[in-house]
Amino acid sequence: MPIIFHDRTFCLVNMSGVMATNASISQSNAVEPAYVLGKYWAVNQVPQGPIKSTFSLSYYPTVSGDPNYHILNTVRGLTDDVLYSGTRIVIAGVTGYNCYLRSYEIRSSPNNLVKSSVTYDTFTPLSGQISPRAFSTTSDWGDLTTMTSSGDWEDLTVMTTSGDWGSIEDPVLEFFDRNPHGWTSYISSSGNSLIAPTYDFSYKFDADWKPTYLIGQKFPTQVNFMRGTEEMSFVRDNFTHIQFSGEEVTGTYITGDWKIDLFNYQLISTWNNSGALTFDVSGAKIINTKLVVDLDNFVRAATTIRRYY
Repeated sequence: MPIIFHDRTFCLVNMSGVMATNASISQSNAVEPAYVLGKYWAVNQVPQGPIKSTFSLSYYPTVSGDPNYHILNTVRGLTDDVLYSGTRIVIAGVTGYNCYLRSYEIRSSPNNLVKSSVTYDTFTPLSGQISPRAFSTTSDWGDLTTMTSSGDWEDLTVMTTSGDWGSIEDPVLEFFDRNPHGWTSYISSSGNSLIAPTYDFSYKFDADWKPTYLIGQKFPTQVNFMRGTEEMSFVRDNFTHIQFSGEEVTGTYITGDWKIDLFNYQLISTWNNSGALTFDVSGAKIINTKLVVDLDNFVRAATTIRRYY
């Protein structure tokens, strides 16, 4: 097989392309040594947990059509997780089914594009082999319907009856002005920007999924969403004292709702707002606050807030 470089690969999440800068797939097999009386060495290695595959992506998000952002909102709004079966991810020809969002992180800093990273776990077998994408004169993605002799690619254009897979989009064809930027990131309260300037912030969501197994089966019969944690850290030049344990961010830093809006980069030049990534962190509690002073830098305060699901 010829060597395949990054320009011949692609990443799909729920059948939509992402502007990935790094992608990886890792598999783990939980085994432990078995010891018995009368034997010094282990007699065997036996399974002590499920086989799990992890998909990790680092990428530049867009304000419209970011599949990971939509999956995040789906997971946050789950009311009957028995009906939720995860999503499908393809990295360089290797496909994962029933992938569940374990973590989502987004960070904004001055003078830089906003960056995101996600992690998905699946407890079902993967399919496909490392394969290059085909080039075409009509699309940079080439012909994604082409199947290999072993059927590794399958038919990537097929949609389910409910339209869950959506359509394949080429992120390379998306203009960079649709990406959020540090210049177009705003933290606001009831529509008004906070008085104290914000120099840096990050948002992270972690989910805990529990697979359920039956005797005689290697793969789970269902996977349940157990709990979630939402955390935001931000840096300002205004230090606020924590007055009591369990203090909410509302009433201390702000009055009313608190939202993070990441607008498209196009807003800078044309003031044409074609969308935004919005994170509502109202009701979160203050976890810690830290005053930092060092050489060749200004005095700043880092604060972390958290909310549980």
